[in-house]
Amino acid sequence: MNIDPRKMNQEHYISLLIQQLSGALDEAQTAELNKWLAQNEENRSVRQKLIDSWSKAEYYKTDITIDESSAWKNITSNLDSQATVEELKPRIKSTPLWKKPLMIAASLAVVLACSWLLLIPENNQAIQYATNENETLDINLPDGSIVNLNESSRLTFLETKEKRIATLNGEALFEVTHDKSHPFTVVSRHTTTTVLGTIFNVNARDKDAVAVSLFEGKVSFEARDQSAIVLNPGEMVSYEPTINKIVKTVLYNENAMAWKTKELKFQNDNLEQVVSTLEKYFDKSIELVLDDESCQFTGTFKNPDYKEVIEVLNYTFDMKHETDIKSDKISILGCK
Repeated sequence: MNIDPRKMNQEHYISLLIQQLSGALDEAQTAELNKWLAQNEENRSVRQKLIDSWSKAEYYKTDITIDESSAWKNITSNLDSQATVEELKPRIKSTPLWKKPLMIAASLAVVLACSWLLLIPENNQAIQYATNENETLDINLPDGSIVNLNESSRLTFLETKEKRIATLNGEALFEVTHDKSHPFTVVSRHTTTTVLGTIFNVNARDKDAVAVSLFEGKVSFEARDQSAIVLNPGEMVSYEPTINKIVKTVLYNENAMAWKTKELKFQNDNLEQVVSTLEKYFDKSIELVLDDESCQFTGTFKNPDYKEVIEVLNYTFDMKHETDIKSDKISILGCK
């Protein structure tokens, strides 16, 4: 078999990067690695992907053991072939994973393999997308599906002969191209959402919950050992990992896509719901004090500005607004 020298070279520096992350790099190796990183942006991108994957290894911390040599063989062989996910699974033995730093490096190799975070782009390998704070991204996937990725989010997409898999960390709106023979699955934390073709929003930004809102079509949602739940248009489901509970409700909040549409709509909504929506949209902490719980609010804001919304609420209600660097406090004394 012919071995690509570029892949062998990259494998060497991947090894140095993992040793650096595990605190096992000496001065000479550090100098060599820094020189390689300074060569181009591609090398620095490899390093960033490994750092991201290192943090993901926490998900594999409990009750996992691994054959380190087998893990490395899986990673390096994959650099020379188009291995399937099943082929990348390592053999398991009874050596505890978290006993020493270098074994963490082996766990990272498994995370890279099983999460399809491969470092050299080739056919049938995962494509990654990411957004920074205050940045959104419109994505046209190879299968024709459209994804709107919200800020501070990351999406990895893999298409095989049997299925389409999107791994999401953050929030995204999916408009999936219909393909009955190739189901589209969104994996986010401990949940999977499976569709054939539809429009739905997945919000996994909150560390305590995952929420899926369905606008068109039909989806199947499942989590851990819970039975799958089917959603119809106008329904939403939320899952809390800490209590391992799935709750399906009517999609009462039409602002689930506000981050994409840049429009907030309220129609006789109670103020608790209004404030909850404002917290999510503006990423603010707001304390609400209600002396009159009967007050409701109706209004529409296009390209909403927080100060503008507060001014409208202040005009509508007998309201007191207090603000500081960390949070806001809104006191509603009554309806006008």
